[in-house]
Amino acid sequence: MRSAFAPVFLAVLILLALCPPLSRAQSSCIDYTSYLRWEGGVDTDDIARNVVIYLGRAYVVDRHYGLKVVNIGVPTSPYIMGSVETTEANDLTIASNHAYVADGAAGFTVIDITNPALPVIAGNVATPGAAWGVAVAGNHAYVADGAAGLQIIDISNPASPTIVGSVATSGFAYDLTVTGGRAYVGDWTGGLVVIDVSNPAAPGIIGSIPTPGGAWGVAVSGHVAYVGDDDAGLQVIDISNPSSLRIVGSVDTPGHSSVVCLSGDRALVADNDGGLQVIDIRTPASPAVLGSIELSGPVLGVAVDSGHAYLGTGVEGFQVVNVADSGTPGIVSITDTPGACLGLSVNGTHAYVADGDNGLVVLDVSDPASPTIVGSVGIPGFAIDVTSAGNHAYVAEGNNGLQVVDISNPAVPVVVGSVLLPGSVSGAAVVGSYAYVADGGGGLQVVNVSDPANPTIIGSAEIRDYAAGVTVGGSYAYVAAASTGLAVVDISNPTSPSVVGVVDTPDYALEVLVSGTYAFVADGKSGLEIIDVSNPAAPRIVSRVLIPGYAYALALSGHCLYVADSIGIDVVDVLNPAAPHLIGTGNTPDIANSVAVVGSVLLVADSAPGLVVLRTQCASTTATGDLPGAIGSVMLDACRPNPFVGATSVRYLLQNSAFVSLSLYDISGRLVRTLEHGWAPAGVHLVPWDGMDAAGHPAPASTYVVRLTAGKSVRTGRVVRIR
Repeated sequence: MRSAFAPVFLAVLILLALCPPLSRAQSSCIDYTSYLRWEGGVDTDDIARNVVIYLGRAYVVDRHYGLKVVNIGVPTSPYIMGSVETTEANDLTIASNHAYVADGAAGFTVIDITNPALPVIAGNVATPGAAWGVAVAGNHAYVADGAAGLQIIDISNPASPTIVGSVATSGFAYDLTVTGGRAYVGDWTGGLVVIDVSNPAAPGIIGSIPTPGGAWGVAVSGHVAYVGDDDAGLQVIDISNPSSLRIVGSVDTPGHSSVVCLSGDRALVADNDGGLQVIDIRTPASPAVLGSIELSGPVLGVAVDSGHAYLGTGVEGFQVVNVADSGTPGIVSITDTPGACLGLSVNGTHAYVADGDNGLVVLDVSDPASPTIVGSVGIPGFAIDVTSAGNHAYVAEGNNGLQVVDISNPAVPVVVGSVLLPGSVSGAAVVGSYAYVADGGGGLQVVNVSDPANPTIIGSAEIRDYAAGVTVGGSYAYVAAASTGLAVVDISNPTSPSVVGVVDTPDYALEVLVSGTYAFVADGKSGLEIIDVSNPAAPRIVSRVLIPGYAYALALSGHCLYVADSIGIDVVDVLNPAAPHLIGTGNTPDIANSVAVVGSVLLVADSAPGLVVLRTQCASTTATGDLPGAIGSVMLDACRPNPFVGATSVRYLLQNSAFVSLSLYDISGRLVRTLEHGWAPAGVHLVPWDGMDAAGHPAPASTYVVRLTAGKSVRTGRVVRIR
């Protein structure tokens, strides 16, 4: 089953500007670990907005559910370890074991986080407006208070915060930063406002400048302010003379820019529906987008620590993105199709697309940089999915059944037969003379297609809930059965198929692919489920991979599994099905409904834009078992197992020989042990750690930083020891 047509979240033209089409010569495989990539996330109860990292933990304001404390010891597996409710948490900052929260209509709230697992409200003071942003300097907190401008609060006694000064602004104060006795306020229609706060009891505006959008987030470095300016992107403002502020540079972004976080020579911008934007600010007058990544929810807040961006993504909660590299995987090409591109099948040098109201569309994909529509045929209903075998394509049409199309001449496809089925057809698999049809509420239907002009139902099996997708392996059909999970059907007698095994999956099984004794299930919000089907009567889940979007479809090449989801394509290493891991993600303009591998490219049915072509993951990288910490010629893997009890191992890859130092540090920065120190040859290295420190004593249960130095390159990761 494929997703329904949905609006485009990023304009195709903007995406192409950031990721220009590639020529045939450039259409080779890539290493997805060398780009921005999603690593993990955790749901929060409401709308996750901004994030602060403090003493190795993430503190997230979650709107009406207050403050969430997230353990990020393993960035791929964050979890909520503490929380406290407030009224309307919009922003926060942290100092001296206290979180200071801009709490909307409730004003300013102070939370004691001495025990992160049990944060408690220590104090509160109402503000005249609605508190949206907060900063702390010394004994004072500065609150962007919406229509009430700036409020200055004495926090010398956190239990009894007191407003000591205020100043009205002309717009709506959303965010601010304070440095050098000045507050820089993102004042929406009022632009950037600079306020002298050297005397907290008598603040005064000393400068302002309108911005072309709506000034929201503000970050300052030296004499430059970086303003998230809603639909006008990032504005760069010279603040060396507050009475004469000047916009010196800007860069457009596809969404609505708000929070800005500076990290070295990069600005990371929360761009709402435009995802996370990473911008080069080495030359403030000429900022340039280095890369971006879209997530399942709008990016509303961002914090950076140790090569990771920690994001508040609205109703999708808290998410982690590896930002050690800033690039975005390029799109090879986009070919518009007339309708909603929902399903895809490749046969030779042609791709057959189920194109919604426009029926079946045929594209010549011999040159992936320039696919060409060569034919099409209308069908009675709405084309949802398609499969092909030999000279025929089989189009799933929901309530209009299954259409059989002669594709012996791809330029002139012809409907030659059809069959109505009792349910709603969402997909089919064709083997020999039989089509095994996922028929929604009609279960699994077996259709004899030996005579394409007269396809005939010869058998069926009832599937609990809804048959959404199907594949065939040997004498079994494997049915993605929506909320039921995976159903295994014995089809040794096609006229009398019978369900022999079922395994529940956490969410909504939409498609299934089988290789050897494993079934791979696209399970909606749960991501990828991997199921051992060596005993068809007792299938069992052996592993799971969370992905950033909603999983719809699958394609397998070697031991790289490609998952089509609501934001693009996820690349998963399944070399060891019991221990798979996410390699990287390639965003597409809309919803990736289906995916196929053709040589070194991926063909993606991507709803509104049509057929999108991406590049595959290079086999040479994943052949080593994949190293998800890959950067350039030096790649550091996360330890496995992680977390661990007794012992673990660190893998790293060198493309060239180098002098290497591999060390472990505790979270205070103290050296715990050096595992390797000396010359290492090119290739993959596996270094065990027995859990002992340099003195031969057991290292305590804690989080440790793994630091790999190879020549001039430094890579870091984390490992957690538990008892």
